[in-house]
Amino acid sequence: MHKNGSVTYECGYCDYSYTSSLFKGRVGGFGWPETKSFPCWLVQNEHWNGWACPSFSFASAKAMLKYIVQKNDELGYTSDWKYDKKTDTFAYDNNDEKDAFQALPEEYVGHDINTPLGAKHVYDIGSHCWCWELR
Repeated sequence: MHKNGSVTYECGYCDYSYTSSLFKGRVGGFGWPETKSFPCWLVQNEHWNGWACPSFSFASAKAMLKYIVQKNDELGYTSDWKYDKKTDTFAYDNNDEKDAFQALPEEYVGHDINTPLGAKHVYDIGSHCWCWELR
């Protein structure tokens, strides 16, 4: 990450590299109402299987996870996200899941990024594994 908020990616197999910029945006989960979205930081042109890869501030992460817990409760699913201040980690323990893959815990540790607005502390919740849409 460069001081100006841009990121350089380098291929591990060839000499190809490119630089991309961070920008503020909003994302919502696939299938969520269009009006439900949360502010985040995104790297221009970075996608996972075509989906956005957001980084959330602490406040945005808490609001987004509160929404997910509320929606899961309405659908009858267990959804127990916790924040551990000591490790600066948002975590979800899926140990009530029957499927072995779904039973894996999810943990997202906070980290700092350099943005055009200065350093920001963020959490990459669901980045590179959840279906996030730009809003």
